[in-house]
Amino acid sequence: MDVVIIGATGLIGSALIFKLYRQHEITAVGRDVRVVRQQFPFCKSLALQDLGLEDLAACDVVINLAGENIGQGRWREARRAKIINSRISVTQQVVTLCRKLGQEAPRVFNASAIGVYGLQETTASISPQLTEESPLPSPPTDFLSEVAIDWENVLKLLDPEKVLQLRFAVVLASNGGALPKLALPFYFGCGGKIASGQQMVSWVALKDVVAAIVFLLERPLLWGAFNIVAPECVHQYQFAAVLADVLKRPNLMWTPGFLLQLVYGQMAKELILKGQYVVPKRLLDVGFQFQYGDLARALQDIYSE
Repeated sequence: MDVVIIGATGLIGSALIFKLYRQHEITAVGRDVRVVRQQFPFCKSLALQDLGLEDLAACDVVINLAGENIGQGRWREARRAKIINSRISVTQQVVTLCRKLGQEAPRVFNASAIGVYGLQETTASISPQLTEESPLPSPPTDFLSEVAIDWENVLKLLDPEKVLQLRFAVVLASNGGALPKLALPFYFGCGGKIASGQQMVSWVALKDVVAAIVFLLERPLLWGAFNIVAPECVHQYQFAAVLADVLKRPNLMWTPGFLLQLVYGQMAKELILKGQYVVPKRLLDVGFQFQYGDLARALQDIYSE
């Protein structure tokens, strides 16, 4: 299979390439072709601005994982614009090329996020489950849902049966993403509950992310939205307790929500102080089996590497 992977040097993109390159022809695409070539000398490298019609015409699947890190800095106006534009512009580039190819266009796997469903209120009880069948907020209720909905709307110009929206939860890995930041306070003995601790945390291990994408690649009749999230969702206080246990560090501190909002503004409210209970209904329905569906097992595997 010929696969074009955009966002090749990101957390998911790089892990996916290392999984696929021995069995498939991979074209790794990134903003800086020198970095891409250095990281993946064993496959074809391409600068994003050079991605053209011939590249997509020659491939079976294009996987677009490009997007600015949403957790990298306070969401000031310029930062918000960068988060949105980094997603929309690349997706529009892919859509434009695919439309020119018509029926010869490849399947498109496009990154999205569980933020598309909007945030749920934090309560002591378990929040209602969100599945791929759950209605999307109209209009969007927060910045993350606005980004994800606009992102997915770009894809509506393509044949829906050739498009998969990969709605990622918080991806857990030792070498990037949110986990190193979440774990850092525990190493200094400052880890623990954040605000009420009742906010839901939907997560997924990077190894299961890669396995799920490979699973979907191998099933050409599947299309539409898929929640890439572990079956087990936990409250933040439970996440903190499991992380502390795996790291063998204390879980004693409490961080008030107002302090995080003071420092990080709206980003704290949407990424830390509220959450979502999202489940991978469609993945489970089509027979995908999570290797790390239990948080303790996932974290133990990550920190044993």
